[in-house]
Amino acid sequence: MLTVNEVLQLPVVQAGDPQVLCAEGLEAELRWVHVTESSENTELLLGRELVLTTLRNVHDVPGFITALRTAGASGVIIEDTTGSVPEVQDLGLPVIVLRRRTRFVAITEVIHQLLVAQQLEAVQFSRTVHEIYTELSLTEADEAHIVARTAGLLSAPVVLEDVRHRVLAHADAHLENWINRSKFVGYLEHTGRATGAENWLQTPVGAARRRWGRLIVPAELAVVLGVPLALGAHVSDVAGGWQGSDAKLVAQVVTALLVVGPVEELAFRGYLLGRLRGLMRPGWAVLLQGLLFGLWHFPRNQDVLQVLVTA
Repeated sequence: MLTVNEVLQLPVVQAGDPQVLCAEGLEAELRWVHVTESSENTELLLGRELVLTTLRNVHDVPGFITALRTAGASGVIIEDTTGSVPEVQDLGLPVIVLRRRTRFVAITEVIHQLLVAQQLEAVQFSRTVHEIYTELSLTEADEAHIVARTAGLLSAPVVLEDVRHRVLAHADAHLENWINRSKFVGYLEHTGRATGAENWLQTPVGAARRRWGRLIVPAELAVVLGVPLALGAHVSDVAGGWQGSDAKLVAQVVTALLVVGPVEELAFRGYLLGRLRGLMRPGWAVLLQGLLFGLWHFPRNQDVLQVLVTA
């Protein structure tokens, strides 16, 4: 995700001669940009917005910034060419002053393009995950193959272990003294990083109250969706971009593995095929079910031949 500090490095912001008045929270992620000239509009914020303002109708600047922090804003950029902004160092919100006249529309345009590009990238990645695990499900891949593909998607080592901390499969992981190390990393009922001796990212495997193991990423994930994100002419890669989104990514992977593929199997080759066989000859039922399965994947830039191959 895009952070306030990364926005600060954008050429369009640097052109405004920025000065950081409060650096606390510069690594906060932002969701959108909001422009306001009044302290009465803070109630419109939904959280994680970067606020742009000239303080035209703001009389109590510290109070305004405090209200923005309370409303969940990620930071504030103030255009002030006169040097009249008061001291705001200890208000708990990143505050950046632009000492040159700046077109806010230029800043919002660049940021929105980057945020939308990230969202589209996430959608594309989710689709890729879905397709890969559907294929693994259809080919009845074993644990080792599934874990290897997961490690490839995450660009990180992956370990699948049971509730006794025995390794069932792994890819590129260092397993020295694994059982003793794993015992000191508590189980979670959700995807996240557990407290303990090692800050491993993990997600439970198995139905609720019937967990039979967990999938573990015993490493930091350092690249957003495995693809460098261009932030501008002077920023090449997003450093540490996984910190806010790694858990969501692993959740997507495991959901695709344990939910999407099996659900498709049950829907198409279980329920639908069974109903069709009751209405027509088995051969025609299999053919029609296959064509419907292929059409289900048709929106993904496939042509008719690819639909037939999928079927």
